[in-house]
Amino acid sequence: NGYFCAPELSALEEVMKRRLLPDCGFVLTVDLWDWEQIQGGCSVCRNLRKQRLEKANLLQRLDPLPETDCQCVT
Repeated sequence: NGYFCAPELSALEEVMKRRLLPDCGFVLTVDLWDWEQIQGGCSVCRNLRKQRLEKANLLQRLDPLPETDCQCVT
């Protein structure tokens, strides 16, 4: 029906950052199946950000991004 709007990459990262707390009692994962449909990031940081979310899905913690030369990561 056209009601769905894919989340932006920054929104996924923010949810993971706010909800992955030690001993919170639940598992949180981000579905990365249609990664190409997710808007955000640039050619410098996009793959690093995907790897970060994949790791967060497995380890249940969101590590900081490595240093990049892009301007889209704050």
